Amino acid sequence: MSSTPSPATDDSSSEGDLLREFVDEALAKERQAQTSMSPRSAVLSHSSLRSAPQSDPLSNLSNGSIDPGGQLRKRSKGKRRQRDSEVARPSVLSQLLDVDISRKDPTEEVFRLRQILKTVEKHAVSEARRARDLQRANHEAQQRLLELRENKLISDREAEKAKQEIRLFQYQLQNAEQEIARSQAAVKSVERQRDDAEDAARRAREKARKLREEHLVLAAREEGRRLGYEAGFEQARIEREIIAARRKARSRVAPAPAPSVRVDKGKRRQMDYPGDEEQPSRPNPETNQQSPR
Repeated sequence: MSSTPSPATDDSSSEGDLLREFVDEALAKERQAQTSMSPRSAVLSHSSLRSAPQSDPLSNLSNGSIDPGGQLRKRSKGKRRQRDSEVARPSVLSQLLDVDISRKDPTEEVFRLRQILKTVEKHAVSEARRARDLQRANHEAQQRLLELRENKLISDREAEKAKQEIRLFQYQLQNAEQEIARSQAAVKSVERQRDDAEDAARRAREKARKLREEHLVLAAREEGRRLGYEAGFEQARIEREIIAARRKARSRVAPAPAPSVRVDKGKRRQMDYPGDEEQPSRPNPETNQQSPR
């Protein structure tokens, strides 16, 4: 059953091939230089290679300063200290070039170089895995940052919407308070008008009552005056009939001169002269008037 190669194995194999090619080229150049120079020059060049600055690609690959993805990433303080400690170690290139020329058997040296290559491959694989982990963590952090920004934008929009709603509610409350104040003023005005109307109606009723009473008094007074006049006229008519009947009776018994009677109109009393008989007094119609109630 065949298994598909993973990206990690592809990266490690490509890096291993590059390392092998670089080491082979370095060894070939060293052998060519050793064959063309004196033993003293070879020793000096070997020592110079050992003391070379650790800024070559292999040393950077060993101490983790090169990103396999081609992107620079931030490191924490602990990782920086670890990187500084790794830089202080002997570089892989110096270990690869640390070839003992005096050895007779090259098999041991080849075995040592293979062990170093395996170590470099493992280190490269671990660095690639760590780089992928860092890249994934960075991607997750960016995603979380985007989510936080989106949540912040949503929260800001909701807060602005809530502020607008609060301002709208405040405007509505102010309008309602103004409407209530106007309604209260209208109610007070209507109450004042009602009180004024009630006062006017009370005064009108009082005036109408007084006018009605005065009218009743005048009507009763006129009615009493009329009844008094009628009673006086009736009394005078009765007295005249009585006087006429007495005269007829006297004329039948003995004729006699008629008595002279003078009536004072102002005082309404009868004055008899000597030789006249006493006549009944005529009633005063004003005394017979009924007092109105």
